[in-house]
Amino acid sequence: MEAVLSVKNLAAYFYTRDRIVKAVDGVSLEIRSGTVTAIVGESGCGKTVTAMSILGLLAFPGRIVAGEILLNGRDLRRLTLKQLQEVRGGEIAMIFQDPVNALNPVLTVGTQMIEAVVCHRRAAGAEARALVLECMGKLGLPAPDKMFGMYPFQLSGGMCQRIMIATALSLSPSILIADEPTTALDVTVQAQILDELCRLKREFGTGILLITHDLGVVAEIADVVYIMQGGLIVESGTVYEIFDRPVHPYTKRLLQSFF
Repeated sequence: MEAVLSVKNLAAYFYTRDRIVKAVDGVSLEIRSGTVTAIVGESGCGKTVTAMSILGLLAFPGRIVAGEILLNGRDLRRLTLKQLQEVRGGEIAMIFQDPVNALNPVLTVGTQMIEAVVCHRRAAGAEARALVLECMGKLGLPAPDKMFGMYPFQLSGGMCQRIMIATALSLSPSILIADEPTTALDVTVQAQILDELCRLKREFGTGILLITHDLGVVAEIADVVYIMQGGLIVESGTVYEIFDRPVHPYTKRLLQSFF
């Protein structure tokens, strides 16, 4: 099976007044349809910078200085801003670490979901609303009609995260990037979110890039694992290889700290 998304020798640096911070320095990875690929590492190792670079959302003073980001063979770094905006959400969707703050507090969740559908699926009116409600129902959100008219502050963190996933589902992306999707959620809600991500992978063939430091989550749902340290991929393999036969000292220390 060919990779849907292939990142080759990606380097992203932050240029400060005093020095250059090499946040990501030569990262290569692949994501295939219907699989969960996890990037694991401590805070500050470059996981989120990698995700933001893929989407072309790296904030100033960050800059991609080298590498290729290939989506079905097309280099995203060579696209115009308009073309890249069509890719975001339409072909690659992202759910953020803090779903409450990722949603606009002055718009209802239904309005925000419909905006995404109108932009990327070219659906409108009753068709867009029906698609949004259908996706909310598929994710087990209670009373979708009622929740459609609610504001983010009226929902729990777990519900907001489900809204983000439902929005992604409505756009039928090839790739879903999930940045710490279970952070700050209680154990029961974490399990529900992970089940929903697995269902996206299984039923829709979505390739998922999971960014996390939680090895328990990785062990539960990941197929392929990349271990990241200091902006570099230091080890990669299947989830069984990483957990049963780790090679790099950093990987071994991570596993020892968890188990």
